[in-house]
Amino acid sequence: SSLRVLGLRDSLLDETEAVRALSEVLVAEKLPNLRALEVGMTNLSTKGVEALVESWMSRDPPPLEHVDLGLNQLTGSVVNPLLRLLGSQRLSALETLRVDRNFEMDKRVQALFEAFPEVVEI
Repeated sequence: SSLRVLGLRDSLLDETEAVRALSEVLVAEKLPNLRALEVGMTNLSTKGVEALVESWMSRDPPPLEHVDLGLNQLTGSVVNPLLRLLGSQRLSALETLRVDRNFEMDKRVQALFEAFPEVVEI
């Protein structure tokens, strides 16, 4: 596929099963040219992000440069899975990870920024 940007803004991804299904497609083998994933304002939950991380830790993710998780339902619990993903270098082309305006986030998000200040936007 030649798809470079997948924008799902304003879609509802609040069901973990929907995100699991999406994570089956969001792999390098199926979307080798995908550079941007825009899932801001989708009601994405921490469990949804955990499903994506789980998938990308076991299967090669697309060569994403930009991931927007802003304006969702993410909590501070999302920090550890994201730290594990970023630390693994599985998203080696990543330039920007937006987690801003997730109002349920707590101070733990600062640890994500401090570990990867060149990539994370809070």
